[in-house]
Amino acid sequence: MRGAIYSRVSTEIQDYGKQTDELKDYAARNNIEVKYIFEEKVSGFKDDRTEFKKLEKLTKNDIDIILVWELSRLSRRSIFIQQTVKNFANKGICIFTKKEGLYTLNDDGTENKNHWSNINDSRARNRDLERTNNFQ
Repeated sequence: MRGAIYSRVSTEIQDYGKQTDELKDYAARNNIEVKYIFEEKVSGFKDDRTEFKKLEKLTKNDIDIILVWELSRLSRRSIFIQQTVKNFANKGICIFTKKEGLYTLNDDGTENKNHWSNINDSRARNRDLERTNNFQ
């Protein structure tokens, strides 16, 4: 299986190295040959992201899967995330989010219809955990 890694942080003082390293480790453990690595320091609210634009140009002839640390690395806008997932699914390319443990396509290449409910469940758990930690 051929893959691409997309790592993003929002500011120049942040480091995407941990994201990339952990995604490389995941790829190695799962027999994914990393063909491309895209890394950038830019807000997920911005539409004009150079490395993301390069990722979007890839086709099924280039890769089978995109590895991201978490869904918010794709964007901070829900509608943009949904469109990105759909665009890659239409190309037959799966997106895997390590933090949420989600695959956007099933093994047979069909869309994983449960991924949106899983994402919402994951976000709710994270929000609840943050609230709990803030009150301790």
